[in-house]
Amino acid sequence: MFPNSFEGSMTPSSAQAALLTFCTVISLGSVGLVLSIAVPEGGNNWFWLMTLSPLAYVPTSDSASRNPK
Repeated sequence: MFPNSFEGSMTPSSAQAALLTFCTVISLGSVGLVLSIAVPEGGNNWFWLMTLSPLAYVPTSDSASRNPK
């Protein structure tokens, strides 16, 4: 579609995966804060959502070594 499109192999970037994981921690922490205010019955247990953030690292590091077309 684009005449100057890049075609080649991409290598996994651990820095990009680490940044994505960090941003996910911040995002889930914000969600936990909002839920702890909006649904006080849950107490501070909503912040346990942040433990899911390392899951963002896995698809980033695994699927980055593909050949885009």
